[in-house]
Amino acid sequence: MSDNEYEIEDIAEGEEEEEEEEEEKKEEEDTMKLYVGKTFHNWDRVANFMKKYAATKGHGVRIGGGGKVDKTTQEITKRTYLCRHAGKAKSKSSKRQTSSCRVECPWRVNIWAKKSKGCLEVTTLHDQHVGHELYPSAIKFVPTLRKLSDEIMEEIRFLTVVAKADATIQYRIIREKFKIRIHRPDLYNAISKFRRESTPGEADAGILLKRLHKKKIEDPRWVVSMKLDPITSSLTHLFWMSPEQQILWWEILLQNYPQAKDYLIRSLGCNFQSWARAFTSKYFTAGAQTTSRNEGENSVLKRLFGNSNLSLCELFDALEERYQEEVDYCEFINWHQTIPQIRPQNVSTSIFGPVAQQLNEFVMPNIMKKQEEQMELSLYYHAVEIELEILHSKEMILDESNQCIDNLFDCPQVQISLFLEDTSLILEVWEVVYLTSQKTSHFVCLLNNGTFLCTCMINKTHGYPCRHFYRVMTLTSTARFHISLVNQRWYKDILQGTDISNKEFVAISSMKMSALKTHSLPTQFLNSNGSAIQVGASAINTEITKSISKKRKFGELWGLGRKVMVDVIENNNEDTYRELCEVFLSIQKKLQPRIVVDNSNGGVSNSNNNGESDNIMNIRNPVERRPKGRPKSNKRMKNTLELSNTKTQYTCKLCKQKGHNSKTCKEKLDNANKENEVFER
Repeated sequence: MSDNEYEIEDIAEGEEEEEEEEEEKKEEEDTMKLYVGKTFHNWDRVANFMKKYAATKGHGVRIGGGGKVDKTTQEITKRTYLCRHAGKAKSKSSKRQTSSCRVECPWRVNIWAKKSKGCLEVTTLHDQHVGHELYPSAIKFVPTLRKLSDEIMEEIRFLTVVAKADATIQYRIIREKFKIRIHRPDLYNAISKFRRESTPGEADAGILLKRLHKKKIEDPRWVVSMKLDPITSSLTHLFWMSPEQQILWWEILLQNYPQAKDYLIRSLGCNFQSWARAFTSKYFTAGAQTTSRNEGENSVLKRLFGNSNLSLCELFDALEERYQEEVDYCEFINWHQTIPQIRPQNVSTSIFGPVAQQLNEFVMPNIMKKQEEQMELSLYYHAVEIELEILHSKEMILDESNQCIDNLFDCPQVQISLFLEDTSLILEVWEVVYLTSQKTSHFVCLLNNGTFLCTCMINKTHGYPCRHFYRVMTLTSTARFHISLVNQRWYKDILQGTDISNKEFVAISSMKMSALKTHSLPTQFLNSNGSAIQVGASAINTEITKSISKKRKFGELWGLGRKVMVDVIENNNEDTYRELCEVFLSIQKKLQPRIVVDNSNGGVSNSNNNGESDNIMNIRNPVERRPKGRPKSNKRMKNTLELSNTKTQYTCKLCKQKGHNSKTCKEKLDNANKENEVFER
């Protein structure tokens, strides 16, 4: 075939495609025509057709009154469609006046369900518009025509209810994801709709209390405490704590206050839940508000309280989610630390490696961190050995009257001459000064019993060696570390009361002792009196005895309970299983009665009545107290060129004119001047 023949075929194919497109357009035009006698299969097709028809004509439609429904089948038999501008605007006497688009347009369509024909038929059509113009672009602006799709509405619902995103973020996400232009009023209306649906409303407090009550039934270790207003039955105070939080705060409490550990275990440890009351008081909180987790919760609360529509259930979910994130993060850190890794050596491992190894074996992690800080700070000092006679001349009394207290953090706290009477116990004296400032000096005295004294007094006040001692350890072999230099209160629980006198001394310095020094070093650690440490009844105090007794009882009960549970599960006997559960629940109910609401005094009381849980939903939401005046956050800042519309003006009580008061009244000043002139004459 020649090229001309190919060209003729292409032209023919193009003409056929154009004819098909024209036929499709004619069919669409025919289907979009509205006339009396036009039929539809169902009401959904009627709604879609009316929407497309109104879009092509350039006006909006709405369903008007006069519709009919079959009482027996509840099916629609008649529906009337009106123009968006149909009807007459009504004045609202009880509400603010608003604009209206209703200008009494007569356009009307009546559609009836014909049972004889089995279809829907147009019976009346008044195709005339009055009082407004038709716009071809009405589909972009008329609310009934620019209705958002179900997919977009579902996306808005997710962003509003779950993600808690504001309108600006949602607008950007929808435009980028769906590649469409959305009108902001439509977005605002959809957001308001989903917010109303997700807000519990008046049942907010009841739903939250019911959820907490259900959690307490599932796990009796939950602590729930509430207070009600006896007059309004509204919630005034609410406190809850999960079992994981109880254990966490209890451990933090014991670690942060080791000196009060005996009191905490003796007074609060017997009833594990009673200590939580300390966290509800505004005077004594045991340092709970200063932890990093509480700071994170404060940030969550500030973010949530920025929204005035926050419900109690949403607040509870946010706090629980925050706590679960912290638990997951702690588990991740614990897992990450178990992975063997090659890390760069620090001061504690490269220089004080044997000391760090002995500390890791005995002390708790927080004390180990403190000791690592002291080791790192020791490199910022320089130490020189001096004679004992020079020590008395260099020690000076510090005058604190004319100095700032912030500048005295590294000053000596005591004088060696006043602290130690018998100087024969001293083997060596070292002067330790800061590298960049030599105004103040610390003195470290190495004693013949293996201990030391430092003028910073950290070893006495904190219970572990200071940075000055670690600096001296790098310069002389006389300064040796022993685990007994750390107070026993910092030891791990499993090592409380362990005999540590046989532990070897650790020397860091490789410098040999001078031949002029004839003193000998002890091979066994001695206390301050020079006698060997005896681990017996005198060393094991009441606290350790109670701790061992509790651990022994816990081990016996845990072993027996675990064996019984394994046997019951393996035998697969439902009767034995139920009997075991009833025994556990009966014991738990005896020890921890459930908390139910007492409406008589507005507080809580202990009871075992199961019917009280039904009254939870009758509890009202907390009373909202709004301050007077307009909220500051909603105040609009005016432009510098914008005129002020302040309506409040002063009214002078003398001349009765507005714009000034009696103090600045011109008539008053004129009268005063006239009186002065008369008096002068």
